[in-house]
Amino acid sequence: MAHKDTFGERLNRLLYEQKLSQVELDRRTGIGRANISRYVCNKQMPTVDSLISICKTLDVSADWLLGLSDRKERDT
Repeated sequence: MAHKDTFGERLNRLLYEQKLSQVELDRRTGIGRANISRYVCNKQMPTVDSLISICKTLDVSADWLLGLSDRKERDT
């Protein structure tokens, strides 16, 4: 069985691809850098509100970020 990326791995990949730091994601979402760090390290999952904010900010589908879909694009 193939390894499925975790939420943290996918979030970290998006930050890298979009050349954003955790600090910048915090600035854009107001989530808090400590929380974002916990998400990236898979120590905590975001609240629904935080997940929505991250998805809108990074323009990615929640299903993809959560590992439920291979489709990265967000429905508009």
